[in-house]
Amino acid sequence: MQDKLNQLIEKHCETVKRSAEALGAILMRVEDGSMPPRAGIEEAEALAHQLKGGSGTIGFHEISRAAAALDDHLKTLCAAQDTVIIAGMGKAAALFVELAHAANTARPRSSALYAA
Repeated sequence: MQDKLNQLIEKHCETVKRSAEALGAILMRVEDGSMPPRAGIEEAEALAHQLKGGSGTIGFHEISRAAAALDDHLKTLCAAQDTVIIAGMGKAAALFVELAHAANTARPRSSALYAA
């Protein structure tokens, strides 16, 4: 049973990295104006929310905390006017940097559920 859990953790570790890259690309497109602010923030929030929940469930607590902070900020922006969304992108970018670092440094053994 633990072997199957370890395999799931290893797979999630790679998925987290890809999801963080996709999230960063969305935020960049919102910032550079190539994606409508509201649509981009809603899409980014959905990804941050998935990262928060999935990572917490599988034992990657640092990633889950960073994703939760970004998710909370993006939820606030989702309820705002486009001008407020644009103004909030600096904070979103800073929170994303924390998430990206947590995702990129994650290893299967970083999970609280991984057992050798």
